[in-house]
Amino acid sequence: MALMEESLRHSLLALAAAFEAATDISPATVGKRALNDNTFFHRLRDGRGFNVRTYDRLVAWFADEWPEHGAWPDDVERPKAEESA
Repeated sequence: MALMEESLRHSLLALAAAFEAATDISPATVGKRALNDNTFFHRLRDGRGFNVRTYDRLVAWFADEWPEHGAWPDDVERPKAEESA
């Protein structure tokens, strides 16, 4: 697996876990809401590929939907408001 893909995969899984901890919304539900694909995170955990546009779309969705009381993962860069709009 490419190092960049591994890093981006780690970021998406960290975001999904932190979002679930803060909201009780499962990764399957996030996948359905953000991508219309409730199996995305399951496939991601299984090592399936994804493209950069999907990564950008998900990170923007997380940034827009992130709860005020939730802690964004320290090792994941958060887009600025104008980048996620």
